[in-house]
Amino acid sequence: MLNYIKTILLTSYKDDKVRQQLLFQLLNFILFTDAVTMTVVNIATKENILFWVTAIYAILCLKNLVLSRKSYIAKPFFFIETIILLSFFIVTGFPGGFSILWILMVPAVAMSVFGVKVGSVYSIVLFIDVIFFFWMPSGRDLLMYDYSDTYMLRFPFVYVCIYLISFYVEWIRQKTMEGLIETERKNRWLYRHDALTGAYNRHAFHEELSKILSNASNKVVGTIMLDIDNFKHINDTYGHNVGDKVICRLSDIIMKNICEHCLFCRWGGEEFLIVMRCEHDPMKIAETIRCDVEQNKMQLETGESLRFTVSVGVSFCEAADPEIFIERVNDVDKAMYAAKKAGKNIVVGFDQNFM
Repeated sequence: MLNYIKTILLTSYKDDKVRQQLLFQLLNFILFTDAVTMTVVNIATKENILFWVTAIYAILCLKNLVLSRKSYIAKPFFFIETIILLSFFIVTGFPGGFSILWILMVPAVAMSVFGVKVGSVYSIVLFIDVIFFFWMPSGRDLLMYDYSDTYMLRFPFVYVCIYLISFYVEWIRQKTMEGLIETERKNRWLYRHDALTGAYNRHAFHEELSKILSNASNKVVGTIMLDIDNFKHINDTYGHNVGDKVICRLSDIIMKNICEHCLFCRWGGEEFLIVMRCEHDPMKIAETIRCDVEQNKMQLETGESLRFTVSVGVSFCEAADPEIFIERVNDVDKAMYAAKKAGKNIVVGFDQNFM
């Protein structure tokens, strides 16, 4: 139970729907407890009218608690019930003009439970209710309690001040939370992705690898490693900005040639790693990528055209424990370096014994 409450509280801070539902339940529980307490007090003080009012409101709050998961029903009814109750307090002034002070809590509570837009509507409706009874002749005629003219004049202004403060606080909270959630989303994305290419980074690769291996359609999984040929020369000749564009172009070409069942990551620098758990032939995919890269022509801002190539290694191993599989990545790395030694811009399989 404690873990459930902890989970709800941790979720509620960044999910307005969960937070509002939690606050609605808490509010009705508090009001139910308060109404029950006041009902007992009213029995003791022989306030018969107030006894029935607080008793009925306690039942209504309990009903709202039961229906709280159906907020589209419970919340409107809660507001209507509360408006009727507060209007009763305004008209009767029970007890001694004190209960009307509950009205001042409405803006803050409404903003928190219903949000800025709906909370403002509810606050304005109650404000109109107060204005009707305190400032309109027809409303004043209904009053059973003798409020002073000064009290009736100033009370709405105090209400407006509390509403404006509540509006500002809730609006700032929402904007701050939106910013925090967006920052968290970006940080989570950067935690798992390479910022330059958008491919998985090594951390995400290790996290996703177990899923790839457990869902592999073949017992043998193909692995492809690609490395840009003469990348240092590209950086030295054209600058690192162009080098970054070359890396991004290679990433785009790879993404175009692999399916959703492949795990693709930037392994480091200008190296990319692909793990295939699909029915496609890794050797054919590797060759297709190599050809696409070779035929690709990048138009630079200077007007020059730049072509580049990749050396590709391919290896095969049985789907196994991720830690064991990582050790076998060394095979595809050797195959890729064999492609470099063999003249670059070729695909070499580990089992071709180029080592």
